[in-house]
Order: sequence, then C-alpha cells, then structure tokens
Amino acid sequence: MNNDSNMYELAYPRPVVGHYTEGPVLVVALTGYADAGNSLKIVNNHLVSALENATIATFNMDELVDFRSRRPATTMRDGKVVDVETVELTLKVVKDLSSKPFLLLSGVEPDFRWNAFTEAVTDLVATYNVSQVVFLYSAAMNVPHTRPLLITAHGNAPKLWGDTLGWDAHMVIPGAAQLNIEHALQNNGMPVTGFTAQVPHYLGAGDYPEAAWKLLRAVGDTGSLNLPLKALQLDAERASEQIAKEISEHQEITPMVAQMEQVFDEELARRRSRAELARAEAEIPTADELGSIVEDFLASVDHSAELGEIHDHDDDAEPGAH
Repeated sequence: MNNDSNMYELAYPRPVVGHYTEGPVLVVALTGYADAGNSLKIVNNHLVSALENATIATFNMDELVDFRSRRPATTMRDGKVVDVETVELTLKVVKDLSSKPFLLLSGVEPDFRWNAFTEAVTDLVATYNVSQVVFLYSAAMNVPHTRPLLITAHGNAPKLWGDTLGWDAHMVIPGAAQLNIEHALQNNGMPVTGFTAQVPHYLGAGDYPEAAWKLLRAVGDTGSLNLPLKALQLDAERASEQIAKEISEHQEITPMVAQMEQVFDEELARRRSRAELARAEAEIPTADELGSIVEDFLASVDHSAELGEIHDHDDDAEPGAH
C-alpha cells in the first residue's frame, strides 16, 4: 500500500508494461459521472474481456467510496447471503490486438479525496512515462436516435483528434474526479483529450452500445491502438434495429424526433462550418511567422545580390589579374 496516502496497492510482481520508444497511452473511464447508456461500463467490460490485461494498481475503496450512497448489490439465496457486488477502481495494463500495451484506469468515480486521488494518478502517469491521456464521457443530450451518434472532443491536443469535432461552447458544469485529473495533467503539460458521446436523452437509462463502439473507435484513432470493435458494432446495429422498431410503435414520439432531427442537422452544419474556418485560420501564418518569412526572404535577396556583385567584379577583372 502507498505509505504516503494509503491510496492504492501495487501488484507484486508488477506487470511489465512494455518496452516502446514512446510511453503508453492512458485511457480513463470512470463510471458514475457521465455514463449515459452505460457506455463507459460497456467500454471497460469489453476491453477487459476481449484483450489480455493485468492489474498494476488497486485503489483502496474504503478511502474513496461512500458505500452508504452506493450500496453494493447483494444477492440472497435460501436464506443466505451468497454474493456481494464488487466495487473497485483499478489501473490495468492492456495489450491491443497488435500486442501494443496501453493503460486503463477504470471503475467507480471516487466519492472522497479527489485531490489525493488526482495526485496519485498524476504520480502513476509519471511513473509509467505516459505519452498522452484520453478521458471518456457519455452525456445524455437532446439528440435523435435517427442520426449517427456524435463524438465531440476537448482538451489541449487538437492535433490528435483527427476529424472529431471540437467542443466550442463556453459552459460551467458540475465537477468530476476525471475533470480534476484532466486539469492537473494539462497544467503539467501532458497531452490530454476528452471524448464525449452524445446519447439520446430518452435512451440514456439503458445500454447504448453505439456510444461505447464509437468512443473506442476514437480512442483507437487517437492513440494508434488496434482495438476490437466488430462485436460492439454488431451490438450497436442490433440495438438500433430494436430501438427503431419499438419507437415506430409509438407514433406520438415522431414529432419530437423530427424536431430534434432539424435542430441536430442545423447545429452539426454550424459546427462543421466553424471547424473548417478554424482549420483555414490555422493555416494562415501569424504576424510573427510572416515577419520571419519576410526576414528570411530579404536575407536571401541580400545574399543573392552580394554574390552577383562578386560575380560582376570577377568578370570585369583583367585577364591574368589572378
């Protein structure tokens, strides 16, 4: 157990993370804050069940969790307690389909000691020479199920987002342990990306595998990881068919969905337009860059002129002068 904070216990012997020039990617997916459609729970279960993994650190739940506010499910049979749900928070090393290692911090969001937890995670990031950190969220939004699920990105590393749309709004939101860690790592200069799946609010209470599938697809693209996605894609397609069938039986929902479709299409067009404008602006040199370009050009012109004068002087010299 960590003697300074009593925060976590390291596995012994400690799993080998791997020997790569660049440090591993850390994926953070804590349930309990923004997990609409049980998306993060699906992500965690899928990665652990589909890929080779080993636990590096196990966090002390008695230090971090209020068990009275999240009472573990307990099963009784024949008058006896036969099972109590495990509440855990772990750091694992996981190998993708190409045997490339990455780290996964998963489990329940802590109720207590957020600052100490953030410090512990920051120390582990430094210990394992993490190259970038990807945080996953899933939010219930006013979006229709009839449109492709949208993933938005935020953070300090937009070059890693690819074609994912950035989150351009200014807002004040309730805090979370993950957001605390994001803030601390950004202040330390660590490349940080947050991906948020926008789940239709009327479907957020049940499993929504499309969100998990597209979150992991974004993680794979950003972290150059070869992740197993096919099973989740098939689950998403089956769920989509079932949802469409059920909603078609409730015609009173159709006008609401149609209105959300219109708002969604208009907002998506606006965001894409802003993203294209931002990319175009990024390609325009700044004043300092323009000044440097002009200075380099003038220097090259002066240098060419000096060479020309020397050449003319040589041509005017009398034969045998050398």
